[in-house]
Amino acid sequence: MITRRSFLLTATATAAAAGLDAARAAAGAPLKRVGVQAGSLRAALTRDFAGTLEQIAAIGFREIELQWYGGNFGRTPEQLRAAFDRAGLRATSALIHTGAMLVGWERHLAAAKIIGIEHLAVVNITDDERQSLADCHEWADRFNRAGEIARKHGMWVALHNEPQFMVAASGPDGAGSETREGGTFYDEFITRTDPALVTLELDVGNMTRAGYDPVTFLRKHPSRYRLFHLKDVPPQGQDGDRPLGKGRVDFQRILSAVPDRDAAHFFVEHAVDPAAPIDTMRQSYQHLASLS
Repeated sequence: MITRRSFLLTATATAAAAGLDAARAAAGAPLKRVGVQAGSLRAALTRDFAGTLEQIAAIGFREIELQWYGGNFGRTPEQLRAAFDRAGLRATSALIHTGAMLVGWERHLAAAKIIGIEHLAVVNITDDERQSLADCHEWADRFNRAGEIARKHGMWVALHNEPQFMVAASGPDGAGSETREGGTFYDEFITRTDPALVTLELDVGNMTRAGYDPVTFLRKHPSRYRLFHLKDVPPQGQDGDRPLGKGRVDFQRILSAVPDRDAAHFFVEHAVDPAAPIDTMRQSYQHLASLS
């Protein structure tokens, strides 16, 4: 049944999409697949799941990334898929914890397939889980094994970068007999994982916070990044995130360095629930549409 509210939301979504297309044509905006990280809207989605999905679709977003470990808002995979279909959204990625790869991996993949998820990205490897170079290599090998299974299901396993990954990976090697200084944990992980089995999600805000340039990694590993968290960060010494364009991340420079933008998935993220989440997402979306 078409209500006045659903009609207006559909009309608004159509106008927003047309506006983005016009902005792309005029300014050469580089993004085709723009989504939102569900954690940025956690409180709003908990209060009004369907209504919040409609609002982000009306802004112009077409994808969403779930937080698999967050309970999926009390909904089954079938219910999630139906809700996303009604809103005109696709859930193309989900964040997971390392435990999902270790226990019930096939079950997680089967549930993800129902929703339409194509990527399962490990959000973090904790300090306790990466004490040495040997730990780093063991995790990389586990990702390779999990990735091999995921590829058979038509999906990818990925690693999302945290600022603490950018520390030296040292300690006993795989044989436990020597100590050597390598690159960072992140460098070692990328080197040891198989590009045919494991992909990466580049969080440009986390990379910037760690004092590194995301463009350096895009140039060094041009084929490894299929997913992106677009998150802006405040000036040095300040806390919290910012709507895109209100912090110190140069998104135009970073996005211009992405080799195949049309094939990549970009998720706007505000790591802590903002006071006005829909307005924050709208500002961020408009900033992306303005880029050349």
